[in-house]
Amino acid sequence: MSKLATWFWNKGIVAVLVFRFRFFVLTLAIYVAASLSVTLASEVGYSGMQVQGMKAVTANALGLKLKGGVLVRDVELGGPANMAGVERGDILLQLNKTKIDTLGRLIEEISITSPGQTVKLIVRRRGGIKQLRLRLGKKPPAREVLTESVIGFSEIGITLAAITPKMRGHFKVPWNLTGVLVTLIDQKVQNKMLLDSGNVIIQVNQTPVWDPMQVRLAYDAAKVSGLDKMLILVGRPNGYEFMMLPVK
Repeated sequence: MSKLATWFWNKGIVAVLVFRFRFFVLTLAIYVAASLSVTLASEVGYSGMQVQGMKAVTANALGLKLKGGVLVRDVELGGPANMAGVERGDILLQLNKTKIDTLGRLIEEISITSPGQTVKLIVRRRGGIKQLRLRLGKKPPAREVLTESVIGFSEIGITLAAITPKMRGHFKVPWNLTGVLVTLIDQKVQNKMLLDSGNVIIQVNQTPVWDPMQVRLAYDAAKVSGLDKMLILVGRPNGYEFMMLPVK
């Protein structure tokens, strides 16, 4: 076990870690587990932003004299960081009174926060300095999916699955997409609906979903009500699209 992995284990911290393009990427959806079971009292504040470590070569490219740092890679729409005014490309310089010069330092500071707590951020943005106040939230249910769940809709020829970290990686689902994953689809349905394997159903009848059972229950309710279609919002490689899901 690496020193960093050992540190996580000793601290009881679970994080989403991804290595890409030789950068260390951390999704700040960190939470503390006590005795390997998550409790409300031990939950860490959720920021709703994805960051990556910044090396000196990156700082040099930006004309900055920094040995390292942390870059904001993405911000969750409507999440705490978004509401605080954090933007993609921001460089995190300070959290409360602590200088953020490494990803590890940021992890340490976030690990001692709690939902509802407001932290002060100092960021560098396009040559200027911004001071922001970020009110941390609770981790959304859609980002707590760890148990695999698959439901087939034989009536319409599609199979849906929960987006666990494993499924997200296998289907290359972008970090900013949450919902229910389309894993299998009948060719006729695919041609008619333009729905494809790897697409993500984000909403059903304007209600967010993250568990295949939610879609199943909505489908059954629509069927009982005599409806022949449901409105779904789908996330695809080329953007978002509303479409009708047949009910049979």
